Amino acid sequence: MYKTRLHLATYKTQIVFLVKLITIYLALYFIVKIFIGVTSEGGALYSPWLDIHFDVISGFRNILLGFSEYLLNTLGYDPQRTEFTLNIDNSPGIRLVYACMGFELICGYTALILAYPFYGKRTVIYLLSGIVLIELLNIIRICGLTILFSHGHMSWFDTVDHHDIFNFTVVISLIIVYITYLKGIKSAE
Repeated sequence: MYKTRLHLATYKTQIVFLVKLITIYLALYFIVKIFIGVTSEGGALYSPWLDIHFDVISGFRNILLGFSEYLLNTLGYDPQRTEFTLNIDNSPGIRLVYACMGFELICGYTALILAYPFYGKRTVIYLLSGIVLIELLNIIRICGLTILFSHGHMSWFDTVDHHDIFNFTVVISLIIVYITYLKGIKSAE
């Protein structure tokens, strides 16, 4: 009888966790999509005022491209940057669109951390460190792609989707971060 109650309590806890995880992810995902919609000219929800005053998406893109440009300069390249693109020596380079910015991964990781019970400073530290990790890996990807394109290695992308490689790398990295987070919580209890 005791084992059955314990099993039901564990089952309920898992269901609550999954419901929270899915709810938080969907809420964050749609908030990002709404922000994209209200700050993109031509969008169904476009608002010029919000575009001017709250265009977080373009600011985030500028940060990613800026750090990528800085890293390429540090590596000895001479990158050229526009609002959406980064290239070397007028090669095709990369175009950083919404799908390449890692928002879905950030939403998923944030939901995973927030769905678990809150543990104060530890939760905030792991949440922020995971987001920073996602974007550091993204900056490395952007630089790597820009370098590959500048050397004419574009045919490689006919068979390999760099988004899949990036997503796989990030998910494996975040699983390691999440396991570390959970172990830290268990040892603190």
